[in-house]
Amino acid sequence: MRKILDGRGQTNVGLLFDARANQVATRKRCADPLITGLVIEGSANDIFINSNGKRTLAAWLFTNSATINKKIIFQMPRSENNLP
Repeated sequence: MRKILDGRGQTNVGLLFDARANQVATRKRCADPLITGLVIEGSANDIFINSNGKRTLAAWLFTNSATINKKIIFQMPRSENNLP
């Protein structure tokens, strides 16, 4: 994907990865130099209770030399209830 974007002159476009759990494969992808930003998706409660190791993953991202300077976005739903 990076080659295609660069070939079209879109060198300013970054690539994000949606990190959904604290797994070895997720950490490897997060550390990939082609990935410029990371998204951790989950409710505030998911992060508070460390669901799927989201908080553990965030701590690793903030301390790992391969990811410490990447943009990290926490995507949180507006609500977890069924109300419109």
